[in-house]
Amino acid sequence: MDYGNAFVYMFSSKEWIKKMVLGTAMALVPILGQFVLIGWTLDVLRNLKQKDPDPLPEWTGDDFARWLGRGLGLSVAVVTFLLPVIVVAVILWGCGAIGLSVLGGDGETLGGVVGLCMACISLILYFIIGLGALVVFVRYASTDQIDVGLEYVKNFQLVAANIAPLLIIVVSVLIMFLVGAIVGILTLGVLFLVLPIYFYLVLAYFGAQLSKQPGFAE
Repeated sequence: MDYGNAFVYMFSSKEWIKKMVLGTAMALVPILGQFVLIGWTLDVLRNLKQKDPDPLPEWTGDDFARWLGRGLGLSVAVVTFLLPVIVVAVILWGCGAIGLSVLGGDGETLGGVVGLCMACISLILYFIIGLGALVVFVRYASTDQIDVGLEYVKNFQLVAANIAPLLIIVVSVLIMFLVGAIVGILTLGVLFLVLPIYFYLVLAYFGAQLSKQPGFAE
C-alpha cells in the first residue's frame, strides 16, 4: 500500500482549491451537509480506485441527491455495525460494576483495580470497533449495500486479515490530527475549518488502497 501520497494527492486535482473550499462550506451545513460531503467522498474513493487523474469530483447540483443518499446509506451501515458492539461494551461495564459490588468493592484499591481493568478492556474494544467501522466504510463504498454493517463475522475477519495496514492507517490519521491541531493553533484556528474536508480526502485515499487488499473484492 502507498501511504505517503494520501496527504498530497488532492493538490494535483484540477481546481483543487475551489473544490476543497466548497467542501469546507458543505461541512458547515448542519446535518444534511455532512451526509452530502460523505457521499462526495465516496465518489473520490471510487475515482481513486479507477485511477482517475482528477479524483476530486466537481460540485454540481445534479449529484447532490445521489451524494446525500450515499452518505445516508454509509451512515446507516456504520451505525448498524456499531450499535450491537456498543451494547456489549455497556454490558461489560455493567458486569464490572456488579462484580465490584458483590465483592464488596467499597475499598479504594479494589475499586481502582476493577476500574482500570474495565477501562483497558473498553479501550481495546473501542479500538477494534473503530477498525471494523473502517472496514464497513470501504465495503460500502464498493457495494452501496447497507447490510454490510450487519456482516459482523466478515467484517472482523477482514480486520484480522488486514490488521497491519489498518494500524498504519490509524496511526497516520492520529499524526495528521496532531499536526493539524498544532498548525491550527498557530494559524489562530483558520486551519480547523479546512481539517474536516482534508480528513475525508485522506480517508478516501486510504480506503481506496485498502479496498485492493484480499477479501474486500468478495
